[in-house]
Amino acid sequence: MTRYAQQRIANPVYFFDAPDEVLKDDNLSLEEKEKVLQSMAVDAEQLIDATAEGMESPNQTYKAEDLRLALEKLSKTKENAVLSKDAIQNTAQRFKRILVVTTSSQDLNRVVLDHALDLANLSGGDVSLLSVVPSDVEAVGPATALPMAGTAQVVSVDNSEVIADRKKLLAELCDTCRTGETIEIEIRSGPIEDELVVYAETWKADLIVVGSPNRSWLEGVFNPALDRHVTKLAPCPVLVVPEPN
Repeated sequence: MTRYAQQRIANPVYFFDAPDEVLKDDNLSLEEKEKVLQSMAVDAEQLIDATAEGMESPNQTYKAEDLRLALEKLSKTKENAVLSKDAIQNTAQRFKRILVVTTSSQDLNRVVLDHALDLANLSGGDVSLLSVVPSDVEAVGPATALPMAGTAQVVSVDNSEVIADRKKLLAELCDTCRTGETIEIEIRSGPIEDELVVYAETWKADLIVVGSPNRSWLEGVFNPALDRHVTKLAPCPVLVVPEPN
């Protein structure tokens, strides 16, 4: 519990003029608000006892009716919070196999994986990381610039080192994100559109999670981000996680 909450629970009279103000304090959790209101109720009871004994009453007092109404509002808020949590859990139950499509940004991948693991924790599901590297055949020459210019020269490219590096990065990502979670790692070579669909269907993904990097409008026009390709082609629901500012 924070010092902020402790002070208001111990001496609500110094911080709140009325019980309703407690409900509006966003720095207090629902449980802390309840404790503050209970503390107010104790103060009110002590005031009644003091008045009955002819003692001088404090300047600040709380009306019993105001306390009752505030506690009722808080109780309804807590009920709604429980219902919302249950709704989230029920929705998460649909997603037992969660596929994370990684990008070139390890920081963004970490944020996306955290979201996927949270969902997997709610549903008791599995998580798989997918990374697609360029295929081992690359076309060079006039045809790469102008498709109708002529026959392209095809050059074989060895991407085994790239694949090995990608596996190492994703393994490090899994180690830094969370312990005790089993995360599959899949590295594929080829066009992202084809490999994404094939693997998602083969692995029987229920949900795909992908990050959306912070980019300017112009960058998005000339070089669409990975999340746009994923949402367009995915064979199942997609959760897009924005990159933190």
